[in-house]
Amino acid sequence: MLSPAQAHRVKVEAGLENKPAQPINPQALTQYRAHQIKLQADQRVLAQIRSHQQRLKLKRELLQNYEDYLQGVLAGSHELQGRTDNVLIWCTLWTLDTGDIRRGLQLAACALQRGMETPDGFKRSLLETLSEEASKAILQAHPVDYRAELEQLWQLTEGKDLQDKIRARLAKAYGLALLSTEPEQAVQLLNQAQTLCPTIGVKGYLKQLQQGKPIVMTETHAEVFDLSTRRAAQHIGVSVPTFLKYASLYPSELPFVCFESGKHRAFRFRTRDIERFIQRRSSKPSTASLKKN
Repeated sequence: MLSPAQAHRVKVEAGLENKPAQPINPQALTQYRAHQIKLQADQRVLAQIRSHQQRLKLKRELLQNYEDYLQGVLAGSHELQGRTDNVLIWCTLWTLDTGDIRRGLQLAACALQRGMETPDGFKRSLLETLSEEASKAILQAHPVDYRAELEQLWQLTEGKDLQDKIRARLAKAYGLALLSTEPEQAVQLLNQAQTLCPTIGVKGYLKQLQQGKPIVMTETHAEVFDLSTRRAAQHIGVSVPTFLKYASLYPSELPFVCFESGKHRAFRFRTRDIERFIQRRSSKPSTASLKKN
């Protein structure tokens, strides 16, 4: 572990404090080379471990030794401009691999925005490598929890040349993140994933959306759907049974989630969808006819 004085020096030389005006700070380059030597030593140790779980455990421990350096790199803007920071890239991959997704995506965005490339030995571009690793990590977790990060990553890859399977995996992750809040955009993304890679595993989600079936959500995820069925019916001015009939007839206009608590199920809707529904159908005779049924 670094002493407080050593940690301070790492931050200064990596750009966290007293950020240099020159494009490349010689001290920052020295720090980079020192950490690169350490990285190579750590990689040799990891290569000797066969257990995946043991490697993950060691990576978590090793990453702590790079934290001050990474903080400086994130805060600086010129220390290695025009050069690829292998330490940053490998720490990004390790961070994603250990499940610290939000931190990993922060590091990934830094590397991509600075135009870095993959280290020697990689067959894919940095954009493909980080997009694939980030998508895999998110799909193993809960995509809806990383909506903002996925949106940023999607923007960074938009219009760029990616392998079809990598683009499909990213589209799937982003689509699942929007599944309950933006169903129309989610369908577009999931269809794109299906087209690029027919075995990507989105058919069930698409069928569920197309049939207007409820998407089971957790209590945390359901917070965005702010109206109970009773309150939604009151907004429109109809009974609950009539409103549920609307929801079954117009699933794309009245998307909903199914909130489960024990043996009980409850549907929740969004205020904005209810308001749009009222505006769209207020002048249509079909609304009046439905109220009579």
